[in-house]
Amino acid sequence: MGLLTHDVKTYKCKACLEEFPRTLEYFYSNGKNGMRNSCKKCKLSRKVYSSYRSIKVKPDTFECRTCKLVMPFTSEYFYEDEKCKFKLHYQCIDCCRQYSRVMHFKRYNMDYNDLVSLKESKNCFICKKESNLVVDHDHRTGQVRGMLCQSCNKGLGHFFDNPNVIQAASEYLRKWDC
Repeated sequence: MGLLTHDVKTYKCKACLEEFPRTLEYFYSNGKNGMRNSCKKCKLSRKVYSSYRSIKVKPDTFECRTCKLVMPFTSEYFYEDEKCKFKLHYQCIDCCRQYSRVMHFKRYNMDYNDLVSLKESKNCFICKKESNLVVDHDHRTGQVRGMLCQSCNKGLGHFFDNPNVIQAASEYLRKWDC
């Protein structure tokens, strides 16, 4: 008797209680009666949660690790993140934003007013661009220096925040009329 030649034409998923055609399109094999107890959709959604807690929620929903709210597992509620297994972040967007605010205060030893006044800067202090501004700080002392675009901030990092190395790079470029 083959895997798909069983008398039952449909099979009920034990997780979502929906009935599906008894085919490999909807169920994994090797379970009871040749099929798993839950459909592929439920099985995949449960893998998302099993890494940190075993809770039963509906397929296509996810529990935020921080606020514990269960919401649709879409980019409307969770940031896209290529590093995560299912390409969406494990914290909801609201919790990510709150975490980011808190971390700025902790990381740079600033109060809210300092951060607000710093973020009022509309342009990068080096190249004067208006986009993708980040907080620049001295890695040795932790002192905040100002707002830079990501490119300039990374450039300083690649030059080890060393003015002598940056000056040498500038002289090198001037030598070649760049």
